[in-house]
Amino acid sequence: MSRSKLKPEILDALENITGVPKQRLRERIARRNPVLTSNAAAFLMAQDYGRSIARKLDEEDRAALKDYQALNRQTTTVIPKPSQRRGTNGERSRKKHIINYVSTNPSNSYFVNEHIRELTDAYYAKCYTAVFILFRKIVENLIIDILKAKFPDRIELVFSRGQQRYHDFSVVLQNLFNERNAFKHDGKKQIERLYNLVEPFRKEANDKTHSWFYIVKSSSEVDKDKELEPIIELVILLEKEVGLRTN
Repeated sequence: MSRSKLKPEILDALENITGVPKQRLRERIARRNPVLTSNAAAFLMAQDYGRSIARKLDEEDRAALKDYQALNRQTTTVIPKPSQRRGTNGERSRKKHIINYVSTNPSNSYFVNEHIRELTDAYYAKCYTAVFILFRKIVENLIIDILKAKFPDRIELVFSRGQQRYHDFSVVLQNLFNERNAFKHDGKKQIERLYNLVEPFRKEANDKTHSWFYIVKSSSEVDKDKELEPIIELVILLEKEVGLRTN
């Protein structure tokens, strides 16, 4: 089956749902199962976020989704009609990683990917405070890896020789921001955007880590600003610049 052209209104909706830039969304859609049309692939991505764009699909897209369901034996997947409304949290037929990240770093990919799996398990177990704290750990170490790859002879950017330990996350993040001019133009802008996203998240995660009085009871508190995915998308772009990934 030939892939239908991605509808602009679907791409707009998906950008609003995910917070991911359109070009990045196009790349991710292109990597979907070949039986899917572009619009059907976009539908599944929106479903991952608990949202539906079913009313924007045409018959070719719906047929592609049914073929995909049959091939993957996903007999519990529901493809709603345009008139049907989904619950506010969305129905999920299968567990999806809550962030779209797979490590390709040969030195530690197993451990990174296990953390991603644990993050997903915590989310679906409704352990939302744990999600905040674990995501903070993941992002901190991904940024450390970026600094190590970019500045292999400047361990002081991430490690205190005097104290014989890694710097606090606030110091690591500030050091990345301070060194942004050493990156390409796009990389510099990505670091500035990353800093603006991570710094408030870091402070909030710290509050949840160091106080009894911060408990995250709802998934909406994790997703409310669509913080996680935009942060990971920027990390991936920086990993490409410093040679930690090629795709």
